[in-house]
Amino acid sequence: MDFLVEAFGFTEHAVRRNEDGCIERAELRHGNGLVMLSGHRDDWMESKLPDHVGGVTGSVYLVVDDVDAHFDRATKAGAQVARTPEDTSHGSREYSAWDPEGQLWHVGNHHPR
Repeated sequence: MDFLVEAFGFTEHAVRRNEDGCIERAELRHGNGLVMLSGHRDDWMESKLPDHVGGVTGSVYLVVDDVDAHFDRATKAGAQVARTPEDTSHGSREYSAWDPEGQLWHVGNHHPR
């Protein structure tokens, strides 16, 4: 969560921790958007995966105004770059990076209509 605040510019909205201080659930704001997240959980999520899937997968697309400035912020905070900023064929500027929990983030200025 600290990485997302530092690298991607989120702000904490609501955070619930367990008795050990680990995050059970967090809500983070980015502009008008909100994401909910938690740490890795062995209990219920992994047990529901099909046999052929090696782990929980997914990615997020975060819309920002200045992709290059956001990329600089994220890399300074330690984001592992998967794709440097580039202009796409659909008119967006985007980059992709991994966070420390292994989540792939796509960041760009594409606003779906």
